[in-house]
Amino acid sequence: MFLLFTGTQYSRRDQFSGWTGSFTELGAGDTLAFQVWFVSTPPLVLSLLLAQIDYTGDDLTTRVWTWLSALEVALYLISISAYFALYFLKRLDVYSYGLFIAYFSFGVFLYFATLFLRDVKEYQKRKKYKSFVLSQAARAGIITMIMACVTTFALSAMLRVPIEGTLLNVFVELSLNSIACADQAAFVSAFDASAANASCPALPNCGYATYEDLCQAVQYAPMVQALTYDLFHVHLFILASWLIISILIFGTGRALAEDGYSHLLSRHMLVAILLGLASLILTLFSFVRLLILVLRLSSPRPAAYFDRTDLMNKYELPLTCYGNCNSICFHAQLALYFLILFALNFDFILKKIVDQLRANLNPKPDPDGAQKELVDQAIKELRRKEWDDDAPSFYFIRADWVRVSCSHKSLPRMQTLLKDGHLTKKKIPLASAFREPAFCGGSIMASILFVSHRWEEQSQPDVDGEQLKAIKAYLEKHPDIKWVWFDYSSMPQGDDRTPEEKAEFQLMLAAIADLYLTAHVLILLDGSYASRFWTLMEAWCSMQMVTSDGLRPATEAECRYTIECIHNADDKHDGEGLVDKVSTKTPEEMYRILKKPDVNVTNKNDKVAMLPVIQKTNEHVIETFQKQVILPEPKPAVATAAPNPVPNPVPALEKRYAIGSCVFVKRSNGEETLAYVNAYDAEEALYTVEIGTLGSGQTEKCHDKDLQAASVGTKTTRWPNIFS
Repeated sequence: MFLLFTGTQYSRRDQFSGWTGSFTELGAGDTLAFQVWFVSTPPLVLSLLLAQIDYTGDDLTTRVWTWLSALEVALYLISISAYFALYFLKRLDVYSYGLFIAYFSFGVFLYFATLFLRDVKEYQKRKKYKSFVLSQAARAGIITMIMACVTTFALSAMLRVPIEGTLLNVFVELSLNSIACADQAAFVSAFDASAANASCPALPNCGYATYEDLCQAVQYAPMVQALTYDLFHVHLFILASWLIISILIFGTGRALAEDGYSHLLSRHMLVAILLGLASLILTLFSFVRLLILVLRLSSPRPAAYFDRTDLMNKYELPLTCYGNCNSICFHAQLALYFLILFALNFDFILKKIVDQLRANLNPKPDPDGAQKELVDQAIKELRRKEWDDDAPSFYFIRADWVRVSCSHKSLPRMQTLLKDGHLTKKKIPLASAFREPAFCGGSIMASILFVSHRWEEQSQPDVDGEQLKAIKAYLEKHPDIKWVWFDYSSMPQGDDRTPEEKAEFQLMLAAIADLYLTAHVLILLDGSYASRFWTLMEAWCSMQMVTSDGLRPATEAECRYTIECIHNADDKHDGEGLVDKVSTKTPEEMYRILKKPDVNVTNKNDKVAMLPVIQKTNEHVIETFQKQVILPEPKPAVATAAPNPVPNPVPALEKRYAIGSCVFVKRSNGEETLAYVNAYDAEEALYTVEIGTLGSGQTEKCHDKDLQAASVGTKTTRWPNIFS
């Protein structure tokens, strides 16, 4: 549309305040051309965002450009190039150089815009990309209208003192070189000797109707030039602020409310914020000066007023800079924005440099092999320090926090909750869990809820927050639940996991089926739940009962699962169908179901690794029950000769009682107390037991000789308060 406007103005010869010519020849025309470019940029960016809105799955994060969006950008560039050509027809050398610089800069902009847009889509797909685009549409509309209004406001004043674009810099030089209008002969002599006269030798008064009009234009040229730069400053700040703050920082997740915007407090971000404040101060100065300039240019003083050579500098607009100073300030502000972008992306740039240096130092790196070695080492270290296969450790969310205090749309990932102090690490003795599953009441599993759900997107399981709503509703109905396990929030997530976090993840993943076999399970059933490997396995586990003879389908009294339908699922079709599909299946039958190609899994290696485990579930359950009955008698370690024998050696004993197993503690008066094994110190050969029930908090340290195994399922009248 602006190209059509420029075409109609090119051949017209209008009169502007004593000057006759085409609007495209004026400095105001040049300024308008650049401002239209600025004003049209937000709609272009918004158009690119809208072009991605219908993508789903992997396309949302990989595809950016289509033939249609590329054609749109090409038409945008052609239109801008065409109307600039009409404005700079008399300055083709400037136009050609400027066009080369503009196309190169725009190419760099599109490259980085593509990278940032992928980051935006990767992050926003976990939130809600459509709502993000809607919010950006509102912001783009607001800033476009603001820039259009400011441009119209400034342009109305610039046309009161029309100056041809080719003469603006020459007029500024004349105005600042002590020239006055009162001495016409001196003015004409200086004008004839300047480059201005060479630009319009055949036109009397250089195209102006009178000498007074010409002298007034010369005197006000510094104001017109300053207004041009100020308009650039203000619009550049508005546009850069939107792109940097709204899209680059918040759009890509560099600033997250979930972690208290902690990333904004990193050093490079603080530097960027300080540079942004400096840019804000410069822009405020430009905006205030713009307001003053528009008022002065809207009612320019007559040429007779300028009877002294210092009126413009000292009285018309003091405490400002003219001429080359404006150009220097403008380019300094451009450099300031580049520094801000560099500071914002310093961590990304530094990571690239470090990765490149590492690649140069190691020409043939094996990142997968090195990473696997680090993870294997971390697993060994975890097993040495704290991990126990008989009592695996898991992170749980406090149920009260989920019920009352959680204000998030969906549960945050595990690393965020751990940092905020909302996770508690607890050991789950499998012997206790198998002996007393959740439905028994009073056991450690009775207060824990495991959530079985489908991940709605690869990096975000709960896009719309429906799953969290269902979890909160369940917790309101079950105040006895104290802890919640939700995989995304209870296991380390993301590609940025450390080797230690990956090791912890692998150990937890290998043990998770045992917890679904014994805990309360909330099944969040949607239309695709039954087609996923992990969810189908979890649902099957929740409908089974562990016994010393292996698995069997749970009876109604032993029921531990609750099905809550979300999205398009319904109780009749999906709920009953899921129960019919898996509740009565044996491990072998479940193995055949999960092996089918229509049961999908994101990581195919998970399916390969877990299928043999599912097939041998009966053997694993029987073995776990056997562990908690009676282990072999303790025996001294085999003595070996040592060059420097330690005096009074204490023979090391093998662990006899499994973690979580039920034992009697022998008292000096001959009585026995029921307890559960909580931990074992191999160096001291001491057991830590909890008196009464697991989780009671009343612990004692005992030697092997002070303990006696209690058979599974033992009930005795010696402790009526426990088994009542």
